[in-house]
Amino acid sequence: VRDGFGDAALLGMPALALAVASALVGVVAILLDRDLRGLPRGRVYVHMALVIPVFFMLVPGYVYGVTYVPMLLNGHSVGDVKDLNRQAYDFHSNCKPPGCAHSYSSTWLEWPIIKRPIYFYVDAGGSAKIYSMGNPAVWWLGIPALGFVLLQGLRLRLRLDPDTGRTRLTGGLVMANWPLVFVFFSFLALWLPWATQPRTLFLYHYLPALIFVILSLGYCVQRLWDTGEQWGRTSAVAVLVLAAATFVYFYPHWTALDVSRALDESYYWFKSWR
Repeated sequence: VRDGFGDAALLGMPALALAVASALVGVVAILLDRDLRGLPRGRVYVHMALVIPVFFMLVPGYVYGVTYVPMLLNGHSVGDVKDLNRQAYDFHSNCKPPGCAHSYSSTWLEWPIIKRPIYFYVDAGGSAKIYSMGNPAVWWLGIPALGFVLLQGLRLRLRLDPDTGRTRLTGGLVMANWPLVFVFFSFLALWLPWATQPRTLFLYHYLPALIFVILSLGYCVQRLWDTGEQWGRTSAVAVLVLAAATFVYFYPHWTALDVSRALDESYYWFKSWR
């Protein structure tokens, strides 16, 4: 019998495998080609291939392990450590409605649009709050940005034949676009597994996948700026200004700063945000 984590892992494995495969193919191609190894980008990719396993696998595993050293030095056994991790796993596997329901929970489909943020803190007077939600400008613009990254990564083009009136979808993969493919499938690998997770979920479960949303949006802003056209550069600046202005506007709502009643009420753009 699979639990929720088992179902999530089963769904996430294909996306994770594609993300890892896209990275490995790119690195191997660079290692086998002297010209690619000589390029600045090629050297960066090779360095990252060494850095990621060390600093994102070995070092985190080591740090997590040594946090249990004080516990072991105080008479506990390795078996106790295993029991604690099993209890944590069981909690996250079984924390689901109706016994573990929560009014501020949300589903995986609701996270990209910030449908249901969650309170972390409210002062006695109710005028200062720590409200866990995203920057709407970044989160919402990030959705089409992800789609654009996929189109560019796979070089998907919809072409119209003027003679027959038929449309044709073409595409392909080139070495320069592997990072875009990696970004998109890394997002899926960190987001889709939650689709089958039966436990009570919250907006903050989306944060690991959000990293790749921000990368996608940053890529789009750079592409707009690199057009060299006035409309492109104006659009790039507009996105940055909008993101900064939205951050400043919501900052008191996120950081427990006292604000007026009128400003506090202005933060609830939708009923589900209350």
